[in-house]
Amino acid sequence: MKFAPSAALIDKLKRRKPGGVFADEVMSEHNAFVLGLGMGPACYLRLDGQVLVDERWWFGDSVRDATDDEAIAAIAWAFHKMGISELLALIPAPAPGSERCARCEGARLVTFGVKDVHGKETLFVCPDCSGRGWTTAARRSAETL
Repeated sequence: MKFAPSAALIDKLKRRKPGGVFADEVMSEHNAFVLGLGMGPACYLRLDGQVLVDERWWFGDSVRDATDDEAIAAIAWAFHKMGISELLALIPAPAPGSERCARCEGARLVTFGVKDVHGKETLFVCPDCSGRGWTTAARRSAETL
């Protein structure tokens, strides 16, 4: 899945400069911006709209293209962490016949009762809709298998 990042989004992402062991390398080699570093593989948005996943801290030895669900989840998480509204605009509109996600109720994020060291509930991208905020009948039936 490729997104169409706007000039405003690219400008806002350029102003952010998170780095790390692999982040600077991936950003320069792939002309990409960090979407998320943290509780899982690092994710990046390239200028051409492709989302990349870097699992080298976890397993694997290279950067790869994200699946559609991974790409949307990375965008939803980045919006939550950065608050850049242009990120949210990248997530596809609900498909025909879709319904608001029953688990996250359209919020894209859920909590499983996990609290951080400060006692605050920790949020996660919704596993049912992958951060879309909506599900389709086909997706709902696949989740029940």
